[in-house]
Amino acid sequence: MTRRICQAIDLDPAARAEYERRHRPGGPPAAVNANIRAGGILAMEIYRVADRLFMIMDVGDDFDPAALAEADANDPAIRAWAEDMAALQRPIHDAQSWAEMTCIYRLADQP
Repeated sequence: MTRRICQAIDLDPAARAEYERRHRPGGPPAAVNANIRAGGILAMEIYRVADRLFMIMDVGDDFDPAALAEADANDPAIRAWAEDMAALQRPIHDAQSWAEMTCIYRLADQP
């Protein structure tokens, strides 16, 4: 079974082009993509509107965000990528990083 996690964060307006360039195919380091997949994330997409980024992740039953965070923290390449990206991002309100969004409507749930 899969579930969907949606998160948002703001982007430094001056960093739009750089952020998009760094996320083109082949942009993220192979270790980052491998760690995402190994962590139980089956699919991930990031969308942008103005300076807001939306990340949509489909995760499997084995997805453990704490274990993924620990693996990230223990890998120098992933830490470097995360630090580079954090310099381009601006957390929303009180969030420290990507803020999880609450689903308020799902067509599949409607009569």
